[in-house]
Amino acid sequence: PLRARRARPWREKLRATASTPLVVWTVGAGSCVCGTVGFLLYVIAQAAAREAPGWTPAARYAAISVIFLGAPIPGNLAGAEYVTRVVGGYDKFVAAHRMTAACALGGVVCVALLPLATAGGGPWLFCALCWGFLFCGAAPTPVINGIVLAAAPSDAAVYASGLQFAVQNATKLVLPIVGGAFIDRAGLLRGFNLVLLASASGYFLCALGAVRAARTHVRRDAGWDDDPLGACDSAVV
Repeated sequence: PLRARRARPWREKLRATASTPLVVWTVGAGSCVCGTVGFLLYVIAQAAAREAPGWTPAARYAAISVIFLGAPIPGNLAGAEYVTRVVGGYDKFVAAHRMTAACALGGVVCVALLPLATAGGGPWLFCALCWGFLFCGAAPTPVINGIVLAAAPSDAAVYASGLQFAVQNATKLVLPIVGGAFIDRAGLLRGFNLVLLASASGYFLCALGAVRAARTHVRRDAGWDDDPLGACDSAVV
């Protein structure tokens, strides 16, 4: 006889999602990028005024607009194209997250070089490095969003998406506050550079964790043995 299986309670779905290492590390990588972008939005105008004192306010804000429009969009498109044509899809978790790790390393390098702009590299170097970081942060976005959904339990993808949304937005709120408090103590440019380096390093470490988790990933779907209520809405003989 056929026996219908009732869906798991939402708490079990959320617990299974939050205990999946690949989901956790992937959400962490994306959240570091989102928090850093939020921090940049609040502070970059002040940093640009210090780095380019000879530029008019209109020129500085035009440069900032070009950075924030000209880096994320091409980054997203380039990342999606690479994953599709070279990797063969974000469902190839290890290869896809190797791209995430490579982009994260590129972001760390860009941020680590920012003091050179202050030391004499000039405002154009500052703009180029900020652009490079945002490009490297945006390129893995299709991978991050796709893997979060694909790695979550099959009956809990909506919870994985909700978890990702909540953590990313919390990071956007917290990092500008913490970063601003640090800048008050360390000074504008020094604090700006160090906060970016810390968040970029977090992005890189989470990306490395995601690569490692992808190698051993097993999706935490419920089964008859571990779910007394039944794992899904399908029926079995």
